[in-house]
Amino acid sequence: MRTIEKYVEKRQYILKNMFPPMICSILKEIPCINRYCGSKNFFITGDVYTGKTIKASLIAEQILIQNYLHSPNSMSFCFFNWSDIYLLSLDEQKKTIENCIKTDILFIDDLAVSGISDWLYNSLYQIINNRLLYEKITIITSNSDLEKLEKIFQDSRICSRIERHYELLKLTKSYRK
Repeated sequence: MRTIEKYVEKRQYILKNMFPPMICSILKEIPCINRYCGSKNFFITGDVYTGKTIKASLIAEQILIQNYLHSPNSMSFCFFNWSDIYLLSLDEQKKTIENCIKTDILFIDDLAVSGISDWLYNSLYQIINNRLLYEKITIITSNSDLEKLEKIFQDSRICSRIERHYELLKLTKSYRK
């Protein structure tokens, strides 16, 4: 049985090593929600400054901690800002996409903030579809809802999978000062 001290130690490790520094500093200020959401996949949408990335980070953190407390196996985790894919070479893009398919928990932040090529759309489809087939946890944030994404993608395959297999969360309160 794992103790509360180990839980606190593991939370500090997760925050330090698995999230970007800005998100880590915010999460440290928020007590762990200490509950496991039953869904395996989340699609979080809303306007800018509504806290999508923070909400998704809290869910990912809770899943990692619950896994640590209740399973002898550790889970791999990947935080990926989708708009960063355009900064990578083609070989790096391929490696990133392969990692997105294989990792236990995938967090895709800012999906479709910028345009998407046919190759990237097909890669995203492979990521989403493979992760569903192998029941891997996926958390996605986007400023665009599913209807808008379908127009951006000019195809419904990804959006229909998200609609059927993800818990959909729409955030509306802006935190802009």
